[in-house]
Parts: sequence; structure tokens; C-alpha cells
Amino acid sequence: MSEDFWLDIESVAVQRADRPLVLQIEDISKVEPLDKQFGVDPKRSVPDVLRPAVFGGQDGASQCFAILDAGKVENLPEMLATSGLEYRCLFKGETAEELSEVAPWLVRLEDGNKFTMGLFTRSCDTGILRMARFTSAPASTETLM
Repeated sequence: MSEDFWLDIESVAVQRADRPLVLQIEDISKVEPLDKQFGVDPKRSVPDVLRPAVFGGQDGASQCFAILDAGKVENLPEMLATSGLEYRCLFKGETAEELSEVAPWLVRLEDGNKFTMGLFTRSCDTGILRMARFTSAPASTETLM
């Protein structure tokens, strides 16, 4: 068993009153980040190999959430505030207020969003991006907390 809970999990069913919500975790290797996409129209939000995993099928029922570490991403709370995406600090109350600059954040990724595109674009920074795709009717960060 790994020390990392997320590496051992295959599929978790979260029961809701109206329907099951299924979390899918998949290891996808050999992913090349996007380049600056000069002259590309429309610009891609994610590398092609990740599109099915991130944005799912044609039915629009899949959603992808990323957990981001503000301790590793400078100005993350401010960037999220201007992203146009739904997001939420995983800390609550005074702890969230005091530690927002180093806290973990949950953000729902959307196709065509500049913030989403930025997460998958090559930069000098390296890190691990953890994502979870939920297959269900649309949810929000509120229903996940």
C-alpha cells in the first residue's frame, strides 16, 4: 500500500440521495504540456491525450476538478478570483483566511478557460496536478464539501 491515498484508489462511489457520484482516477503517462499555441485557433485547453480524461464524453455530464496548492502556485487565490471558474479553499473559517496563500484549493476546470489552459501550458515551474473527474449530473464545489 502506498503512502499516498490517491495512488491506491481505483474508483470511489460517493452515494447521494438522488444518484451515485463516481470518482474515476486514471494514470496517464507521457503527457506533453501545451506550447504557447501561436497561430492556433481555436486554442486547446488541454493536451489532446488528456481531453477524454479531463472533459469526458459528449453528454456534458462529466466534470473535472483540480486540487491546487497555493504554497506552490504564487498568487493562486487572486488568480482563481479572476479566473471565472468555480473554486473553493479546502480550509474553512479562520484557518482559510489565515492560510489562504498556502492552502489547497479545489477548482472546477472548464474547456476554453484561460486558467484551465494555463495549467496545461509549458512553463518554468514543475509540479504535480491532481485532478478528479466526476461522472454525474452537474455538481459544484459546494456539493463536494
